[in-house]
Amino acid sequence: MAARPFEDGSGWYIEVKWVGRDAERLGRFDTYSEARDWITLESTAYFVLRELGQGSSGANAAAPPIDSGAV
Repeated sequence: MAARPFEDGSGWYIEVKWVGRDAERLGRFDTYSEARDWITLESTAYFVLRELGQGSSGANAAAPPIDSGAV
């Protein structure tokens, strides 16, 4: 999992690489620091809730908007 800049310079996203499936792009952050903070402070809760099928309900504070498509 790593913070990456959008190609057009409009901000940052989180790149998540998986074994045996496509990588994902998560979120839209204004700064690198915000993206790193999300990884450090909120990503575990986001993925746990997502695996439990609750990723889009009460966990909105933990879940960044999901950007379109896989990497």
